Amino acid sequence: MPDALTKTIPIWCVVINRLLFEYTPTAHQLFTPKSVVGPSEHAQIEARLETLIEDAKVITNFDIYRNIFLADLSVSAS
Repeated sequence: MPDALTKTIPIWCVVINRLLFEYTPTAHQLFTPKSVVGPSEHAQIEARLETLIEDAKVITNFDIYRNIFLADLSVSAS
């Protein structure tokens, strides 16, 4: 399985989830396929997440996206 599917996409998903759903801890977990990514490598990725999140905050203002996303959710729930 390519690294993009086993590592890169899960990393981006958890970074974006933590930025968009800042107060929803259930959205903060990193999921990687256990058959490909061992516990040590998974732990190494998790150790880098906070740095990646801080870097993403510097690149863009996720508050704007969070507000748009939450507004869309409230409209669809109605």
